[in-house]
Amino acid sequence: MRLYDNVDGGDQIKFLNVPIEYLAQAAVAQLKSGDAVIFGNDVLKQMERKTGYLDSELYQTDKLFDVDTKMSKADRLATGEGFATHDMTLVGVDEDNGHIRKWKVENSWGDKYGHKGFYEMSQQWFEDYVYDVVVRKEFLTDEQVKLAEGPAVDLKPWDNIG
Repeated sequence: MRLYDNVDGGDQIKFLNVPIEYLAQAAVAQLKSGDAVIFGNDVLKQMERKTGYLDSELYQTDKLFDVDTKMSKADRLATGEGFATHDMTLVGVDEDNGHIRKWKVENSWGDKYGHKGFYEMSQQWFEDYVYDVVVRKEFLTDEQVKLAEGPAVDLKPWDNIG
């Protein structure tokens, strides 16, 4: 049994490793169809829990202390500094001519956090701290569907998939 396949007799969960732009495109398409999108993220990074903001520039400690602590997403994954720690739900998107400005997020922590349980997430935060989205196959490209239906590569239990 795999970590994510935790239902006896259930379908095997498959992940496609695609650029973040495809995750955003698929999420937007599913939202436009009227369905929310579950996504895995590193929830406490650059988050203001009380008022409900997720923004990569929220806390600018590098400027404050005149240091550079920025790491690429790949480096954060490789070193264990970054990984999906929590799932939330995308319930809306502010898009202008294909350009995503921000996302509306529903969290499970109750209405005492954020804007009565909802958060505003910048597109940059999505790119920096979102690791997976759960979308229906109809929102994948033909090439992605072909990959998803092809043979899977089993990962070791210690491989970080986000």
